[in-house]
Amino acid sequence: MNDEYWSEQFGVTQFELDELIDYLKGKTSPTSIYEVAEAIVRSLLEREEQHRNARIYSPEQQYTKGEEIFILDKKGREYAVVIDVGPRTKISINGDAHAYSNHITIEIHDGGETKKYVSNCPEFPLRFQSAADCNNSGRSFTTPGQIVMQFNDNILNKTRNALLNDERFVNFGDRWFLRELLHSIFPDEVASICSNLRERKQISVVDVVNEHFGAPKDAHACERLIFSINCALQDDKQKRFISQLDEDGQVVWSLAPPQKEVSLSVSSDAHFHGYVKITTGLRKILDFYNISSEVTFVTWGDYEIRGHINESENRIESDEIKHWYFENRITPGQKLFIKSPDRVGQALRLYTYDEQQADEKQHDKQQSKQRILLRHEIYKVLSTENKFLHYRQIAEKIAPSTRNEIQAPSVEATLSRENHLFRQSPGARGIWGLAEWTTSSYEVDKTSLLLAITDEDLVYKTLREIGVPVTVKQIAEDLANAFVVKVADILETNFLDPNDSRLTKLADGTWALIEWVNKWKEELAQMRNRIEEVIANKDNLKKVGAKMAEIAQRFLSLKKMVLKSSGEIPSLIDAVNRANEKLAKSTSERTMQDEILKKLNITAAHLTEKRIKVLYQAKIYSVFAATCSLVAAGSAFANNYHRTPLLATLSIAFISLVCWFLLSSRKLNNDHTLESREKLATISAIAHLKGVELTLQNEAHQLKKRINKQMLEKDALGKEMLELKKQFDALKTKKKDYQQSVATVDLDELILKKGELETKLKQLARV
Repeated sequence: MNDEYWSEQFGVTQFELDELIDYLKGKTSPTSIYEVAEAIVRSLLEREEQHRNARIYSPEQQYTKGEEIFILDKKGREYAVVIDVGPRTKISINGDAHAYSNHITIEIHDGGETKKYVSNCPEFPLRFQSAADCNNSGRSFTTPGQIVMQFNDNILNKTRNALLNDERFVNFGDRWFLRELLHSIFPDEVASICSNLRERKQISVVDVVNEHFGAPKDAHACERLIFSINCALQDDKQKRFISQLDEDGQVVWSLAPPQKEVSLSVSSDAHFHGYVKITTGLRKILDFYNISSEVTFVTWGDYEIRGHINESENRIESDEIKHWYFENRITPGQKLFIKSPDRVGQALRLYTYDEQQADEKQHDKQQSKQRILLRHEIYKVLSTENKFLHYRQIAEKIAPSTRNEIQAPSVEATLSRENHLFRQSPGARGIWGLAEWTTSSYEVDKTSLLLAITDEDLVYKTLREIGVPVTVKQIAEDLANAFVVKVADILETNFLDPNDSRLTKLADGTWALIEWVNKWKEELAQMRNRIEEVIANKDNLKKVGAKMAEIAQRFLSLKKMVLKSSGEIPSLIDAVNRANEKLAKSTSERTMQDEILKKLNITAAHLTEKRIKVLYQAKIYSVFAATCSLVAAGSAFANNYHRTPLLATLSIAFISLVCWFLLSSRKLNNDHTLESREKLATISAIAHLKGVELTLQNEAHQLKKRINKQMLEKDALGKEMLELKKQFDALKTKKKDYQQSVATVDLDELILKKGELETKLKQLARV
């Protein structure tokens, strides 16, 4: 069996399929197509060695002491015997992965040379590699798994086709098992899952097991149940379900999209009452798009009509539908078409056969033919390549088989439009495959991966999303998760362009974005400023505290002065009141003295007038008496004695009268003197009282001045206290701001981050 046999002549006969039945019965869970093909290849190789009863060496197989084996290499077969089987221990694979295995020691028949090989290790990578060294001797050999990988195009396809044509085998996601070993999934259980999906839209197969069947405790039994459910939903006769893989690689089921268009005929009853009968196809559309009560139809000219679902009558009815029948001259028996919306939330398209024809006439027939041809060519390329491809790569592969030049955007538009035939690969908009494929069963072309990564600038976007410098392998792991491929597939594309001006490599081998460098510099400057600000705020906090203490001390001092001033003002007011009382009393006394003085002045005036009158009369009477005396004396002297007594008497009388007047005048003078004395005393008293009043007025004035001064000082102190309070409140606010600023920042953490950024920038500088 040479390379030509494996690449061209290999085939799977009924004998290999019968042997495969026994092989799969020994398995506890479904097996991948690679392992199935490996078992067939191993059977073919060992069948030639039946006369020696030897098994071919393969690292996943378990061997016993004394067993005959043979090894394939470029020279042919090399036969040996197992002379020792070591204990099962942990080994390292690719430097970081670990697995458990035995080590067998064999003795080569020709020459007696002994060697050690790995055995009983299904995870060992030699199993599915094209060539490798199993014992570090530098000598390459071949195992059944390596033959499968080297000639997988022929071996896997023929194995898969043989299994598909044999009803004893069943597969899901290119994992195979015996149909007889599947769990029985009954129609009512499938219907229950369908009802669940109508409500939840999608559900993982693990949730299906837990919610509808109850997960078995045995892991292998649970795996078989999951596989059985997947197969039952995949093989549903009504084709109600579709599957895909989520981010964790878990199978997720959802309802299959309904057909794009359904047709129905208008019955006489529907025409009369105005309703649309819900057919099986229309029901699928309603269920898939979760339309449960109100339905909106878009008709010719984008006119919308609405109806409600009558579940008991299984129809959509409304007066608007009845009016639309009348307006468009719909007759009983006429065929209507209903088209599914492009996405959830859009209305259903309702049109007649005539409207369909009118729409088709508006398009160029040649363009329609070209679209159909392009769709066919795309499907043929994907079917032939049997892998996901980038739309530009598809366009390149189509170009030789078409006369007209095919533009990549036209290919992409066709792939997007014909979504019942094609679907995108997870992780990239530009990579497409057939809708019938599952992601786990078909690989993505390496060139397509590179095109998608380049077109969508995924290296830059991945770095920007991660946000920190990472290695090339870490970027590849993120991209592999997005594309649902192996990390090695990404690394083989050499996806990272070292000449990309937006990228930079650091000293530790990680890659970063240039824009991060500027950001790091800005952050470093901000952190330095922030650190300085925090330190300054701490100093300012101390200064503010000291200033607040000083203001508080001054405020207390002023408060004492205000209290003292407030205590003096009432006593001064009392003194002013007492002075005013004395002044009022003195004024009252002075008023009385003024009245007395007035009376004395009047009395003195009367006495003066009377005294003057008496003196005037006395003068007259004195003159008259003197005259009479002189006359009497003359008469006597003339001896006129008969007149002398009378004159003498008159003289005496007048003299007596004069004497009386003189005495009266003297009394009046005395009275006048007494009045004058009293007047002087009164004037003196009045003057004294005026002096007292003036003194009291001066005292009251001085007291009022002191009160005004105290009030002014008190106001000034109050203003100063108010100003101090304002300053204190302002400082209090500043203190609070400083405290918050200091409290919300971890200075040690800032210093640590500053050091990290400085280290990053130093690494960049070393590069």
